[in-house]
Amino acid sequence: MKRILIEYISKTGMLFILMYFLLNLVHLTKLEREYLEMKDYSLVKNITIKYTPDYAVIILETKNAELPIIISISQAISIEKGIRGERGFRPNTHDLLSDILKPFRGKYVTIDSLVNNVYIATLWVDGSPVDCRPSDCIAVAVRLKIPIFVKNSLLIKEKKEKVEIGKVIAV
Repeated sequence: MKRILIEYISKTGMLFILMYFLLNLVHLTKLEREYLEMKDYSLVKNITIKYTPDYAVIILETKNAELPIIISISQAISIEKGIRGERGFRPNTHDLLSDILKPFRGKYVTIDSLVNNVYIATLWVDGSPVDCRPSDCIAVAVRLKIPIFVKNSLLIKEKKEKVEIGKVIAV
């Protein structure tokens, strides 16, 4: 399948996010991160991306379960580039945000809920939450090599093939 590389330009208020980070400087400890994992969340161990002609499915795999999320092809390409450590001649929005966040501590991502068939995610920086789309959170997380956690109630326990070319099979 041909993939067209499309640089994703976000118009979702990245300047506001930057200002929010600069105003909230609370340190997140390793103990707090471990508590988060033990409580109601599981750590993502692997990320798989499957493409269809119209969209992509990103599969977040934990130790015993997984979470498939439908995303745009451009977002999937950005995540894939982040995993491979590739950057274009000029930085895209995810590269830019990752560069801004590098000096901060206590960074991680949580996929928290499903509201009206839309996944809700949070990018945590220095203990401060920022509401974010899961695809944007994941794209930043793979660039910064920070952990991604998924709420256990969202995970699908049976690992089986859910994606076929051209359609997603409901579970």
